[in-house]
Amino acid sequence: MQWIIRLILSSGLLFIFTNNRLFTILWIINAVLAYILYIFTASLYKGDIVEIMMSYVEHYTIFSNGAFSLSFVLLVIYKMTATSNQIEISKAFASAIAHEVFSPISIVKLKSEMLLEKINNNDKSALIHEINELMKLTNYCMKNVEIILTASKNVNTQYSDIKKYSVVKCIEIALEEFYLTEEQKNKIHFDNSVDFKFKGSRHLLKHVIFNLLKNTFAHAGREASIYIWIDKNKIHYRDTGSGIKKNELPRIFDADFSKGRFGIGLHFCKKAMERMNSKIKCVSKYGEYTKFIIFFSNIIK
Repeated sequence: MQWIIRLILSSGLLFIFTNNRLFTILWIINAVLAYILYIFTASLYKGDIVEIMMSYVEHYTIFSNGAFSLSFVLLVIYKMTATSNQIEISKAFASAIAHEVFSPISIVKLKSEMLLEKINNNDKSALIHEINELMKLTNYCMKNVEIILTASKNVNTQYSDIKKYSVVKCIEIALEEFYLTEEQKNKIHFDNSVDFKFKGSRHLLKHVIFNLLKNTFAHAGREASIYIWIDKNKIHYRDTGSGIKKNELPRIFDADFSKGRFGIGLHFCKKAMERMNSKIKCVSKYGEYTKFIIFFSNIIK
């Protein structure tokens, strides 16, 4: 009777800490291994089939409980590791939000001090210019927070804007809404001579472009230029920046890999494109360029 209780308890614990699929797989593996153990041990016993079966049941129970216990320990370790990774990702999000909000606020403070000087000098044209700059910075701050919050959401969420879109129009909207200085605008070269339509989320694609722009301007260097063009069912995004080291390239889309510009943003880009049944890949030569290619599988002719 004890072996039945142990079997039920171990099975129950395993079911709690796994999903149905993994539970079934482990059950099948353990049953097969236990049967092999039965075949091996049955030849060692002399007697009728009942005695052999009872001996088999005891061996099966010991083996099964041991296997389940080991699986349970491994699953607990896995869960703890996954939780630790989630905490690290949450810290990265918090750090990103703090950084993206702090920089514009410090500039707003500086601009406000300049406004006070302009007011004292009664320079209306300068006042209007500074107010416009403040509005741009405010929008920039809000846009950055929106980018991070969008990246923090589950991309499997059902988006209400799943429709047919022009890829050129989506890129143009992204470039228009993303805060760019005049110097940055001059470094972006977008060839819109080729276009295609796709079924997907304009919101997700816009934020993919946002994240690529943020990566370039934050880490590629002041002299880097950006070239965007379209070919068949692909968006090509290339910057002439510092590039990515060869040993880092395979992991830049991983959620738990964060070195400088890699990690959360690019992981979001990958998941967002997968959500639209498409994909993104990266090729780079360290010290020369980085190129992202966005493939669309759901184009509409």
